[in-house]
Parts: sequence; structure tokens; C-alpha cells
Amino acid sequence: MSRSLLITAILLTASLNVVAQTITDSTTIKIHSPRKAALYSAVLPGFGQVYNRKYWKVPIVYGAGAVAGYMIYYNATITNKLNTALRYRKDDDPETSLDNFTLQRFCGKQNIDLTLFGDDEIATLKDTYRRDLDLSVLFAVAVYGLNILDAVVDAHLFSFDVSEDLTLQIKPAPITASTGIHPGLSIKFSSR
Repeated sequence: MSRSLLITAILLTASLNVVAQTITDSTTIKIHSPRKAALYSAVLPGFGQVYNRKYWKVPIVYGAGAVAGYMIYYNATITNKLNTALRYRKDDDPETSLDNFTLQRFCGKQNIDLTLFGDDEIATLKDTYRRDLDLSVLFAVAVYGLNILDAVVDAHLFSFDVSEDLTLQIKPAPITASTGIHPGLSIKFSSR
């Protein structure tokens, strides 16, 4: 009797494994790869967001990149001009001078007159704009890194179910142990 029960249990288990194997083989689940999203965003910023089908984020990535690029250009231009003006003032050559320069801005051109500043003030301005240039480069690196990080996080959460059919119930429940009954919590997660 026990031998026939054991054989029946083995055959039933084997048949369930075969059925489970055919079900999993017939349904192919396409896995959304965070590694691909990171690689795509690293090669071309915004492409990881396209891979994740978050098209609305692409203009944000390129807008932040454009702001960072303009900040680098603006601060580098002023730093170079101030550096040149300081070098020209110290070389004692009357042929070389940079008393003013024109700076192109969004709202138009701005003429900056350096005759109003002494050498120490120009050096301080140069150091200030050099610091701003360094911060601009850090901002650009942060935008690039956040672009990649956003693509990876979105890829991880790509198949996450955010429908209203999910419920989580926490209820008090007694826990029975060898020492008696103790208070406890029951956590029940279900999808409708």
C-alpha cells in the first residue's frame, strides 16, 4: 500500500513539474534591463529614458544639459578674458592691453570696462569666476550622473504594478508558542 502511494506521489510530482515547465516555457517574459538603460544613458544622455518609455523626461535632461553647458561657457569666457587682462597688465608692453571686452549674454551684449578695476580686484574677479566655472563643471557632471541614475531606477521599476488593485492589511493577531499566546501583527498583501 505504501509502495503504491509512494509511486503515485512521485508520478504526480513529476507530472506537475512537466506542466509547470511547459507553462513557463510557453510564456516568455521580456525582462527590462537596468544595465541597458544605464549604458544607453551613458552613451547618449536621454536615450535611457527613451528605452524606459519615459519620453517626457528627455527635454528635462537636455534642458539641464544646456543650462550646464551655458554656465560652463559663460564662466570660462569671463575667466579667460580676466586672465588675459591681468597678464597684459603685468607684461609692461604698451602694445598689449585689454581694457574692455564684450560679453555675449541671453539678453544681448554687455560691455565690461576693466579700467575701473585694479590688479587685485581683477585677480579676485578671476578667482571668483574660476570657482564658478568649477561649480558649473560639477553641475554638468551631476546632471550627467542623475540622467544615468534616473534611467537605472526607472528600469528597475519598469514592471512594478502601481494599479489600485493592490492592498496591504495589517491586523493584530495572536501568536501561539510553547510559552503561551502572545500579541502579534498579521500582515496580508493581496492583489484583487
